[in-house]
Formats: sequence, C-alpha cells, structure tokens
Amino acid sequence: MDINTIVNANGIYPLEWTSRFGYPTISIQQEGMRVPMGQFFAALARGEKPELKVKTGYQVGVRIVTSPYPFKDQETFDTYSKDAAVIFKKPTDGVHIVDVKRTNGDGNWVVTGTSGVVLVVCGTGITMRQAKKQAYTRVQNVLIPNMYYRTDIGDRWQEDSDLLHNWGYLRDM
Repeated sequence: MDINTIVNANGIYPLEWTSRFGYPTISIQQEGMRVPMGQFFAALARGEKPELKVKTGYQVGVRIVTSPYPFKDQETFDTYSKDAAVIFKKPTDGVHIVDVKRTNGDGNWVVTGTSGVVLVVCGTGITMRQAKKQAYTRVQNVLIPNMYYRTDIGDRWQEDSDLLHNWGYLRDM
C-alpha cells in the first residue's frame, strides 16, 4: 500500500492511496533494506513473519528521464528517446531500471516504453547530505542521449526535518 500525504502542524492529510508499490518509492526503499526485497516478499507470501532489517540513515532516489517526460507524446518519444543507448561508465550500484531493455545479441541497454522514465539512481548515507552525494555521484556514471534529472533532491531536508521534529512527527535521533 502506498499512501502519499501532506503534513503540516495541523495534521497528516492523505493525497493518494494506491494498492501497488509507488514509483520511485519502492526503488528508494529497496536501497535501505539489508535483505533482498524478493526474499522478504517471498517469506511474506509463504505466511512467514520475516524481520525487516534496514540500514541506518537515509536513502535518496533520482529519476533519470528523457523526452517526453513528464508529458505523453509518442512522436516525441519515438524521435528523441526510443532505443537510445543506456551506458554505464562504472558498475551499476544503486541503479534501478524502469523502462529499459537489453538488446538481442550484444546485450546493450536501450530506452524502451513510452514514458521517458528510464532509471532511478539511489544513494544511501548516515546523513541526508551523504545519501544525496552518493546518489548524484552515481548519476554521473550514467550516459543516455538527451537525459535529464532534478538536481534539488534532498535540498529542503534540513529545514523540513526541523519542522517535522517541531510538529512532533520525528523523534530525537
């Protein structure tokens, strides 16, 4: 279950409720898990009560996108993004695929789908600053023609975490 909310001093207000994994949330959460996600959910499916072991600290995820994101335009996707090469300069630690596929024969990665959402690149750290730094360092490992991404992920955390603490939503760390 994925519930998106707005939080302020007066309360928590649900915005969206979906009975599926939220994207890119699931990729970001997966980075914080010490047990492989498939193993964890398989145990749940068998009726077991697996212990959820997580890393201490924070996780950050950065969506790597191409045209037409955030719009839907098949012609733009076909012209600028379809079958564009996805190249990794280094190992793919923290990289979660979204709309990519391996080509037959050579095993190279290319952009597929129609949304323009290609990858979610994640970082972890004891502090938000460390997690953000690792995520954006990993983004530099990715080469895709016409790719773009937000550069402000995590920027508001210092101020926002102070507010959440003052409103009583966060405990002392």
